[in-house]
Amino acid sequence: MSTQIVARILVKACLSSSLYLFRIMYQLGSRLGYVVPNAFFSFFPPAFLQALMAMPAPDFSLCLFLIPERVQMEEQFKTLIVLSHYLETGRFRQFWDEAAKNRHIVEAVPGFEQAIQTYAIHVLSLTYQKIPRPVLAEAINIEGLSLDKFLEHQAANSGWILEKGHGRGQLIVLPRNEFNHPELKKSAADSVPLEHITRIFPILG
Repeated sequence: MSTQIVARILVKACLSSSLYLFRIMYQLGSRLGYVVPNAFFSFFPPAFLQALMAMPAPDFSLCLFLIPERVQMEEQFKTLIVLSHYLETGRFRQFWDEAAKNRHIVEAVPGFEQAIQTYAIHVLSLTYQKIPRPVLAEAINIEGLSLDKFLEHQAANSGWILEKGHGRGQLIVLPRNEFNHPELKKSAADSVPLEHITRIFPILG
């Protein structure tokens, strides 16, 4: 069995989010008694970045379960685990700070920053009806004129509304969805028919 060929298959499976194939190929190697050397996992950091880019899908955690603990202790994997934790807990400022310290890892995958920005917007859209400009800027790591252009694009293409105001005081109205505009729904299963209640009145006296 060729280590490099198997590694490429696994990485390709992870890049395409075909985690089922990823898992089967790994287990196949294990069942055949193939000892996976540490060098095998040198292929994985870019693939794990791809898994981070798939959030909120659980690709990263699923991939991590397939990597031996001894390999997870390597510095590049520990960095990726920290980045994943920041994303899962919505700590976007810490995420961008940590990513800036490890640009050699992050820049290995084109489109990484844009994918994380999309994820951050997804999280914010589930949380806010209106979002302060500074909160948005921190979450997507964009400031100044670049942020102005981004907001104009979102207003024209994604239904965002920019309320009057300038600088840090500006509010952005996000499109309605079932999470940021929840509505109470009456459940028929929880309701008690009126005739059942009227039967109790004589008993109460």
